[in-house]
Amino acid sequence: CCYDAENDADGDDICGDVDECPYDFDNDSDNDGVCGDVDVCQGFDDNLDENENSYPDDCEGCMDSEGVNYDPIYIFDDGSCYYSYDVSYHEGSNLESFYVLPDVSGYNDTYPTQLLVEENFGSNVNSVLGAEASVIFIDGMMYGSLLDIDRVSGYWINLSESDNVNLTGYRTDPNTVYELNSGNNLISFPADEAYAIEDVLPDYLDGVITAVLAEGNAALYMDGMWFGTLTSLEGFNGYWFRSNDDIDFVYDISENALSREVASVEKQVLPGYEYIQSSKQSFYFIKDIPDAEIGDWIIAFNEDVVVGTRRWDGAMVDVPVMGDNNEFYSFGYVDEGQIPDLRLYKTSTGELLQLHGSIPGFIDHEIFVIDELSTTQLVIPNEVVLNNAYPNPFNPVTNISFNLPQAMHVDINILDVQGRIVDTVASDGFNEGLNQITIDGNNLSSGLYFVQLIAGADIKYTKILLLK
Repeated sequence: CCYDAENDADGDDICGDVDECPYDFDNDSDNDGVCGDVDVCQGFDDNLDENENSYPDDCEGCMDSEGVNYDPIYIFDDGSCYYSYDVSYHEGSNLESFYVLPDVSGYNDTYPTQLLVEENFGSNVNSVLGAEASVIFIDGMMYGSLLDIDRVSGYWINLSESDNVNLTGYRTDPNTVYELNSGNNLISFPADEAYAIEDVLPDYLDGVITAVLAEGNAALYMDGMWFGTLTSLEGFNGYWFRSNDDIDFVYDISENALSREVASVEKQVLPGYEYIQSSKQSFYFIKDIPDAEIGDWIIAFNEDVVVGTRRWDGAMVDVPVMGDNNEFYSFGYVDEGQIPDLRLYKTSTGELLQLHGSIPGFIDHEIFVIDELSTTQLVIPNEVVLNNAYPNPFNPVTNISFNLPQAMHVDINILDVQGRIVDTVASDGFNEGLNQITIDGNNLSSGLYFVQLIAGADIKYTKILLLK
């Protein structure tokens, strides 16, 4: 670019430095005395300007020093920079996204799944799961319907062993529009650093996005605040966004957000109680454990298999529970509907104490809120009690718990606002103490309903609101 060999006194072959081009009177049409600007540096090569932007084609290129294709000779940044990142993956399920696709031919929105896996992971990938499509790999062959990887989606990538991968390509535009549907949406985050959730989610999403689920941690929006160990979003990670409505949005990665870059979310590990991440997970938000001290741990078991841990920090925490996803490492994990066994690990003594309370059965990618767990066995109530539903409003699943003074037959119905039975959820015998059922509203229209519980001579009601 604009190389003048006759004036290159130091022989460094660099265009525009002082010894080569101190000042060219013949080409300085704007008389600014500046060496290397456009009007000075037009007599090189073939003098082509095919895009007619007044900059010589050979002087256009990547001017970002972080770009792989950066060159100091360029005088105009044409947006062609591409970047290289080293990304670490662990054994098991990785909830990931692709801030750059491994392609330097140009900015593309998708990349073939099989090529991406073969070129970057080899035979280490067992499966790739999207929100609505997936593929598995058997003896080097790919089977399934997830044919392309895109920039806006998140993916569960299941690996046989840990891996480090270099990805080189064009960065995803931070102004990318994300289209959310009511319910769970698996999406990416268009940045290469970590940023606080409250900084990058626009205000109009408050109350619309009720939860964000990441790999092994979660954030719950409640009473105008975010709770949980997921405090930031980071590029190359995937996130399940739970929305109450169909809505489009753009992350607010503004200068203000950039000034508040935060550390990546800490991965909490309790030695001796490790587990492998599964692509099936739920989160149990526990508001209070009176017997817990800061630094104690809540450990989730399925019989003798550890399926999740979380450190108690004195406020509501999100305890992850791993489900069986049919991969070899998830053998013994919780199945759908099973109630995890939660215990309190006392750091000071090493004791494991059983926790009692209203613990719902496992549902994949669900969030449960538990008011209190105690190391003391709860007293059986002397009357029928129907507790409020959670979540409420809901779409399409909510949970109802109830206490019985003794084992008895129970009918649970869903009534519309006219008092008509539109669904019978249960009609069966239940044990004394706490019981829980799941209500599926897939076959119901949006609106207000009543849950009716009939147990002997007792009839109890609670309201639920279905939003689709």
